[in-house]
Amino acid sequence: MQSSRRNEMCTKCGIDSEKLYNCSRCKSAVTRYCGRKCQEEHWPAHKPICTPLKQDEVWGIKIPPNASGRLLGIGGSRGENDPGRLFEHVLIKADHHVFSMRGELCPVTQLVGLPLLVYSEAFATGVGLDANNQATVYLRIEPENGLAPLHWQMNGPGTCIVVRQDRRPLTRQAIEAMWQFTAKLIDGFGYARDSDCGWAPVQSVMTPASWQIFSRDYYQQQREKGRVGFDKFWEPL
Repeated sequence: MQSSRRNEMCTKCGIDSEKLYNCSRCKSAVTRYCGRKCQEEHWPAHKPICTPLKQDEVWGIKIPPNASGRLLGIGGSRGENDPGRLFEHVLIKADHHVFSMRGELCPVTQLVGLPLLVYSEAFATGVGLDANNQATVYLRIEPENGLAPLHWQMNGPGTCIVVRQDRRPLTRQAIEAMWQFTAKLIDGFGYARDSDCGWAPVQSVMTPASWQIFSRDYYQQQREKGRVGFDKFWEPL
């Protein structure tokens, strides 16, 4: 199926072409290819979300309880340190609570151009408040001080759902990169911040340009490690 949009870039190779094709299985307008070769090479990354979407469905990410990037097992024990397992694709309805007043905007992600909404079932129901979710807490930090709101710090939010505010598919690779970006910002808040220290305010790098440079570099680093799905991207995440 030929895309109705023209002069865009192939998702895999980045070639600028007037003839780009959507995936014939899911008809996604997010992934577009110049030919079969690029589509086949991109399949490992696209496969997890290659499902025809209904108008009331959105691809989001589920983040199970974790600490320092490790999944929490029975009794709060830490599991394997595998970022690829920390984030799970999940198909949700457009009327999910994450899109309502119960969903919270992650302000730093908005400042850098990829606004994310997060929803904690534990916060909404009061059940399961003892399960830590450090990755989500990092995403929820405030730009003024690098800290999440008090209720995120005092209570374990448990399993969380995260989506793009624009309702485009959110991939595991994109949210992992954002998680690492916010972790770097948090580290930056640890430096002296008075006017005579010489360090620039951390807020000065909470920009789309800083995020785009970071995410491109992060994808390249993971690609060099042989991790699937971290292909070079040609348009901002």
